[in-house]
Amino acid sequence: MRLREVIRDVFGSALKLNGRALKRLQAFEYIALSRHAEKRIQQRGIKLEILVAVLLFGRSYPTKASPKWYGGIEDDTERTYSISLDQKSRRELAKALGSKYAQLADKSNIYLIAKHDPPILITIGHRKRRFHRR
Repeated sequence: MRLREVIRDVFGSALKLNGRALKRLQAFEYIALSRHAEKRIQQRGIKLEILVAVLLFGRSYPTKASPKWYGGIEDDTERTYSISLDQKSRRELAKALGSKYAQLADKSNIYLIAKHDPPILITIGHRKRRFHRR
């Protein structure tokens, strides 16, 4: 999936990207979806604009399965990240989308599990409880 094309198709010129979103766009210029992720998107009825918004504006944290979590090897190829919208990133998204944010706000409680190198979306889900960060 080419992210720039999806952004243009979904948001048109309504989306104004900030610094972190531009960096994330460069990192995930082309992102592959695992079969598992494709299935979960379909099963959970997650819209493409929400997925793109979380991918661009969300905060990323290493997952427990990541070697960094255990103090292991600092190898980016094996790290997986959980990406979700926190309060600050929701404000940034609201500023970037303007009036279109109201349509996405109530459906934006999702998280993504992704890998940076190669960029691949492993799975996606609805967040039902608060994430506890260390």
